[in-house]
Amino acid sequence: ITNAALAIENNRDEPADVRCTVTATGPHQVTVEPDAFHLRAGATRRISIRVALPDAATEGPVIVGRVKVSGHGDAPLSLRVRATALARRSPITVRALGPTPAPVRAPRRKAASARVVTDADAPSDPD
Repeated sequence: ITNAALAIENNRDEPADVRCTVTATGPHQVTVEPDAFHLRAGATRRISIRVALPDAATEGPVIVGRVKVSGHGDAPLSLRVRATALARRSPITVRALGPTPAPVRAPRRKAASARVVTDADAPSDPD
């Protein structure tokens, strides 16, 4: 699992009820938290977009879904979510000087990266 944070700002003089909806692409699980909240005038709130990555590495970034942020009756902000699953690294063996029973192996971890891209930043794709 990897995640990215996004700041949502209410730059109006009145409060807004904000809603975030997710559309996942393919087998990827994409979630956003919180998915609904009240935002005072001039206030900012962070949302977290989480992506469950596949076990296998991907060939570069993959569009895994779309998040739409709406509130205050404006047109929704549409975000494409791209993620890259990197290959697992071999476990690291640590050896200590002196008598030790056996080498200690560090746990294997999956490396991951995520990037949130607005529609204005990314080339268009068919929906």
